[in-house]
Amino acid sequence: MRMDNEFDWIRRISREMEKWADESVRSMFAERMPGDGLWVPRVDIYETEDAVVVKICAAGVEASDLSLTLSADGRYLHIQGVRSDDHEARSRAVRYHQLEIYTGPFERTVALPHVGGLDRERVSAVARDGFFVVTLPKLAVDPAGPRSVPISSE
Repeated sequence: MRMDNEFDWIRRISREMEKWADESVRSMFAERMPGDGLWVPRVDIYETEDAVVVKICAAGVEASDLSLTLSADGRYLHIQGVRSDDHEARSRAVRYHQLEIYTGPFERTVALPHVGGLDRERVSAVARDGFFVVTLPKLAVDPAGPRSVPISSE
C-alpha cells in the first residue's frame, strides 16, 4: 500500500489502535445474548465538526430510567438503565409464542474517540423516537494553529 504523504501511516496506525481499544472495552463489558438475561443497547458513535455524538437505540426506555455517565478522563460513556415491562399487556396474555424483547436492567460502556478534549459543561442528551442522542461538544481549538513561544534569557 502506497502512502500519499508521510503522515498517512501515523493516521492508519492511530485508527487501528482506536479499533483495538474499542474491541478491548467491548470484551470487558461483553454483550450477552438474550438467553443470558441481560440486554445491551446498540449504539452508533460518530463525529461532527464540533462534537462527538453517541446514538443509543433504547426503544421503550423512559428518560427517567436511563443514566449516562462520562468518565473522568472523557474517554468512556457509561450507559445504564431499565426497560420496564408492560404488566397490563402481560396480564392479558393467554399464551406466549415468542419472547425476544428484553425487559429489565441493562448497561454498557462505550469508548469515545480521542478528539483532543470534550467540553464537559455542555454535554447534552435528547430522547427521540426510541433513541437517546448524546452530544459531547469538542473543546474549542485555537483557529490560528500552532503558536511559537518566544524564549527570553535572564
